[in-house]
Amino acid sequence: MKKLLMMLLAFACLLSAFDAAAASKKSKKSKKAKKSKVEKVNWQSDISKALADAKKNKKQIFLVLNAPTSSKEAQALEKAVFKHKNFIKAVKNHVVVKTDYQKLSKMGKKMPAVWQKYPPVKSGNKDVLPTVYLLDSNGAVLEKSAEFGTKNPGDFIKSFKSYKKK
Repeated sequence: MKKLLMMLLAFACLLSAFDAAAASKKSKKSKKAKKSKVEKVNWQSDISKALADAKKNKKQIFLVLNAPTSSKEAQALEKAVFKHKNFIKAVKNHVVVKTDYQKLSKMGKKMPAVWQKYPPVKSGNKDVLPTVYLLDSNGAVLEKSAEFGTKNPGDFIKSFKSYKKK
């Protein structure tokens, strides 16, 4: 009888341990689901499609000419501003476009004409990257900047006087 009770007790403990492990697994999954719900910027890379989308939906465009592999400024802006929740909220109703301008510039004369309308700021003979444009829904330049003394997302957005919060 004692052996039977001991076996039942051991079985109950075993079931309890499996139940606890399953609950822990569900908790981890729900935490991962919450983390994955963090909003991200839906960056586009095709300026023609972005312009069409902006015109159709009457949205402003944030256009970022970037040099992600070689520019410390571009990497700092990416990390401190473009991935920050305040920036993500601010551009939620805008079309956002980012491109590796160094790759485009290597195309030379074969660079699509639409990209030639939005060159980076120049310093002497060199392109200053990143250069950020704020365009209206028709692609007209409202502002253009390559000076990012601040790494604060709120200040970055406020630096564009033509920015329209929607």
